[in-house]
Amino acid sequence: MKFDRKESHKSGRDVMQDKVFSLYKNRGQEPLRKALVVFCGDTAVDGVNKTQGRLSFNEVAVISQGYGPVNAAARRINAPVYLIDIGLQKDTTAISGILHQKVIHGTHHGYHE
Repeated sequence: MKFDRKESHKSGRDVMQDKVFSLYKNRGQEPLRKALVVFCGDTAVDGVNKTQGRLSFNEVAVISQGYGPVNAAARRINAPVYLIDIGLQKDTTAISGILHQKVIHGTHHGYHE
């Protein structure tokens, strides 16, 4: 998704909502359904990184199987959960139910000792 300067006065949530709605504008009169979307990524993997992405990987695996707290919340509101791997350190291709849009394996915030 591309963001431009004229949207800078909007909050991040409003900009993202506009972008999502624009994806559906030509789909006819189908109403949009509610959903929980989880963007998954690890931060600062080049800093103090004791788990090497294992904790995040395990949490994503639990959510993909329907057993995470977010899944319980989704069931309460009758909404699907969509997992999108945008930057987890570990490879998640073996986990079913994840949309793979990986930008990088962890964000590498440039932590230096």
